[in-house]
Amino acid sequence: MFPSKVPRVVILTGLVLLLQQQPSSPKEPPPVAPPGAGSKNEVSVGKIEQPPAAPPAAPAAHDDSPAPNADSKPHDIPQSADAGLEPPAASEHEALPPPPPPPAAAQPSGHPGAADDHLGTTPPPPPAEPPKFEHGDEHPIPPPNNCPTELNFLAKTGAELHLSSHVKYNRRCIQPIFSSEVDRNEVVNISTPLTGEGKTTVDMKNCAANKLPKCIPIKLTVPKPYPEEKFNNMIFGISTGYDRLNDASSVATFAHWMAGTDAQLIALVTDMPERSAAEIRALNKRFGDANIKATLVRALDDSFTTSQSHFTVLVHMLNHTKPETQWYGLLDDDTFFPNLKPLADALAKFDHNKDYYIGTLSEDFAAVRNFGYMAFGGAGAYLSAALAQKLGDNALKCIEEATAPEGDIIIRDCVYRHSKAKLTILDELWQQDLMGDPSGFFESGVRPINLHHWKSWFHLRPERMSLASDFCGDCFLQRWRFGTDEVLSNGYSIAKYSDGLEELDLNFMEKTASNLNDGFDFSIGPFRPLINPDKKKSFLFEDANIDDKGVLRQLYVWRGNAEAGEMDEVIELVWKK
Repeated sequence: MFPSKVPRVVILTGLVLLLQQQPSSPKEPPPVAPPGAGSKNEVSVGKIEQPPAAPPAAPAAHDDSPAPNADSKPHDIPQSADAGLEPPAASEHEALPPPPPPPAAAQPSGHPGAADDHLGTTPPPPPAEPPKFEHGDEHPIPPPNNCPTELNFLAKTGAELHLSSHVKYNRRCIQPIFSSEVDRNEVVNISTPLTGEGKTTVDMKNCAANKLPKCIPIKLTVPKPYPEEKFNNMIFGISTGYDRLNDASSVATFAHWMAGTDAQLIALVTDMPERSAAEIRALNKRFGDANIKATLVRALDDSFTTSQSHFTVLVHMLNHTKPETQWYGLLDDDTFFPNLKPLADALAKFDHNKDYYIGTLSEDFAAVRNFGYMAFGGAGAYLSAALAQKLGDNALKCIEEATAPEGDIIIRDCVYRHSKAKLTILDELWQQDLMGDPSGFFESGVRPINLHHWKSWFHLRPERMSLASDFCGDCFLQRWRFGTDEVLSNGYSIAKYSDGLEELDLNFMEKTASNLNDGFDFSIGPFRPLINPDKKKSFLFEDANIDDKGVLRQLYVWRGNAEAGEMDEVIELVWKK
């Protein structure tokens, strides 16, 4: 969320100067298509609408637009006349006035902004540096040929991860015992160590010569796999730029939790007028090929900021409402769900025919103090069907009435002004306003319905981390003690503590994030002290795969110091049903 607090008079003055350059008699814009009919400003997967033959008219200036009717329906809300799917040809495109830039934002202390929140214009805080995998070799090591079958995944992935030319390798064969009686808060003791016996050195350039010891079996009790379900009662909306949406990691993460679920995604591409028809078609195809029911849409008004579109994407969502649609989720483009089942189960406890506004606060109380009591955007705002319709009926009015430019504040103000609904806090939703090292959070035994900030404030591969949830349901981030000094946080790390675990209280979160202070005590405190890196050796999760036989393989890596002649160390966990 962005802390933009520019005085309204400054914004209005700039808007007036801008509008003086607009045509004095703009053409009246056409209405948005009625629900279910679709419109020329959107692309459904598998369908591309052609743009109008003639150049579209310039968008109407706000001063000349009719005042929105509080009793109007979503399909009565006006949109800009150039709302066709594809931008006009180059000469026509150059003739169109670009949408005005949003006002510069000031960032109050206590709440770091983030570009992926889509709620303002403040640049994000410097993110944690992504891991640098170059490890003494000038070029990545190519995958070796003729490796033992057991090393195929390591050989393939090792090249992508830029592992050292020789690695110390260890593996354990996990034999899951599925149970519906698992206590996820319990950290069970396992006598067998993970990082001890069985270690061998693997030549990553010639692994055919390697002979591996027998894989040591370990039995772990885990939750049952999630049942296969469809979630056609849910529709999600995001507002983001083309480049962020077209990023390979973006499509992969959406595919992890949406592919084949029948849940709908409405993606408002904020810079669609600047993109060619071929680019939009290619992006549309990527989502279709990933088996995601996505519809790409254009802003209702090209003058809207990304934050305003974060709210008004709801109008497009209402236009795609089906008889079975019950819940509308307004998300950031980096809101991620390990699986939709926990969210669906949580929302099912509420009556979608009544007004419900569901979400959670920031973990940072300074952010709550600055921005108010509302559903913070990274965790998502979830509206019941009844409430979504009320907000859609008043969408433009809510834009005018908003007390601040941030998207989640616009949603909150609209809820509080046009319904009697109040925020319902949903446990295990996370805004994740944690900067720096997030390991304390992921190693705390948390059961997250969602993750956030995974490609900005820190750099992770959540769709691979959470493959465990496809194998054993709620086992993602489940913890076990191994031996006397090791803890597995499933899908994140294997941590080895040189002083042992006797004095370590695993009920408390380690204070690894750089911005933790007393303002976080209300949400995730109390904390245990940060452990000296010399006392904690962390094998961090770096990749996973489920093969066609249903075997889950996870790689946890400790990066050695190449200058000191240290090899990387790899522990592979092989989960077999």
